[in-house]
Amino acid sequence: MAGPARGRRIWLKIHKWIGLSFGFLFVFEAVTGCILVFQHEISDAFDAPYAAVGAPVGVGVDRAVALARAANGGGDLALVGLPASNADHAYRVLIASQDHTTRELFVDPSSGRVDRDHQRPVGAVLKFIWTLHKRLAVPLAGDLLIAVSGLVLVLSTVSGLVLWWPKPGKWRKALAIKKNATLPRLTFDLHRVLGAVLAVMCLLWGISGTYMIRPSWIVGLLPIDTRPRNEQTVRTAPPAKAEPINTHQPLSPTAIARLASQVPGTTGTYLFSPEDPTDCAWQVRLSRPDDRVRYVGSATVTVNACTGTITGINDERGDVSSRIFYWLRPLHSGEAFGIVGKIVVLILGLAFLAIGIAGIYLWWIRRGARKLSARSRSRARRL
Repeated sequence: MAGPARGRRIWLKIHKWIGLSFGFLFVFEAVTGCILVFQHEISDAFDAPYAAVGAPVGVGVDRAVALARAANGGGDLALVGLPASNADHAYRVLIASQDHTTRELFVDPSSGRVDRDHQRPVGAVLKFIWTLHKRLAVPLAGDLLIAVSGLVLVLSTVSGLVLWWPKPGKWRKALAIKKNATLPRLTFDLHRVLGAVLAVMCLLWGISGTYMIRPSWIVGLLPIDTRPRNEQTVRTAPPAKAEPINTHQPLSPTAIARLASQVPGTTGTYLFSPEDPTDCAWQVRLSRPDDRVRYVGSATVTVNACTGTITGINDERGDVSSRIFYWLRPLHSGEAFGIVGKIVVLILGLAFLAIGIAGIYLWWIRRGARKLSARSRSRARRL
């Protein structure tokens, strides 16, 4: 009996100290995550798009880039977001200046109108909340902390399940909430039962959250022969070098987008220019009509602009392992099952928030009880 009892005490300490160390962060992530479930729908409802939806496209990619450069007073092209990539239905052109700053300009694909200061006020607030959710608005250090917290959430869930797991024949009692209980007992039952019910989703949130920030941490745990082939290529392989640009007339952005669009059933969303001027490798992000994550896409094509050839197609929905990891993002947000999935994730997110608040409350009242007991013992010694 001593062995199981000692093991339970260890798991209880793990669960307790995770809650004390990461509890407030878990609550913060739950709040911001619930807000972000419907971020696109909220922004679309309150922010007017920059360009008219469904208007004929009279401005090509090359012309949009030229207009953006002229409006910016020059600069190097860093990225082009095609109209299919954003809720403004416009070209989003990022221009890098010589002082290493970048500026985003919007170009109307119908009229060619350029705006250097277009804003979606509600969308901007939601984007800031997204940076808080993903990295606490602190690059590198924030990313690292959130990635670690995902793994810690997995450990917290496992420890909670071990503490909750009922003996044979006790399942109904383990899922019961005591009637007419005091507030502390009711809070404890809610924390215990909701934690058990949400365990699978908590594991998914923890694993997928870490994967989206530090994919190598999750993929690296798998045997080499079971890792997603496309993930290894996209995430870890350096961009392929080609012959210097001055030996050939490189393809224009329009030609690059057209070449990448030869992949059946896809639509271009983003063009990424190489950072190194001697590198001819452009990357084009593609989406499919049935992609589960809005605007993100599911394939990346590498185009050699000097030779006019496709040198790589990395499909996140290619082999079985890649498809499994592809589904982590839409399952994390509920997008995998449309509006219904988002509503379910919102409800589960609110329940997770309740678990966190209940855990903090239980620690607080027990802390107060211990202090009161210590004071009582101190008075007894004086007498």
